[in-house]
Amino acid sequence: MADKEHLEIIIQQGVPAWNKWKKEHLMGADLREADLRGADLSGANLSHSDFRNANLSGASLVKANLRGASLIGADLGKAKLGEADLVFADLSCADLSAADLREAYLSNADLNSADLSGANLISADLRCADLGNANLSGANIAGARLYSIKKDNWKINGIKCDYVYWDEEGEIREGFRSGEFEEMYKR
Repeated sequence: MADKEHLEIIIQQGVPAWNKWKKEHLMGADLREADLRGADLSGANLSHSDFRNANLSGASLVKANLRGASLIGADLGKAKLGEADLVFADLSCADLSAADLREAYLSNADLNSADLSGANLISADLRCADLGNANLSGANIAGARLYSIKKDNWKINGIKCDYVYWDEEGEIREGFRSGEFEEMYKR
């Protein structure tokens, strides 16, 4: 469960107070990290928050505003992020394994070296996202918008994909047979 003090600061005092407190208390000598495991932050405005290396595993962030947030190295395994705004968020090296990112807004997000294995990315907006070195093995990206993504060295073993949109507007649908997406875009 989430640390009560951490949860109270982010919810009651807001992002500026959280970022200041985190810098003073969690990044100092004790090197503890934010513990927000299983927290319900659905719909919260967490724009530009500092959640570097935070434990948000199993947290509910449905429809949360995480625009421009720093989630570098954060544990978001099994987190619920459906329809969350993660535009320009830095999720590099984050653990998003088995996370629910249905219809999440991830355009221009940095997902370099992120673990998205088994994640649900159905209808996610990934336009201009950096997926270089990301692990999407076993993820479901059906209906995702993939315009201008960076995908160097991504891992897509067993990826599930019936169709995606490669155009900027998300209007031109390209369909795939089982295993065809992996076969075509593995490298």
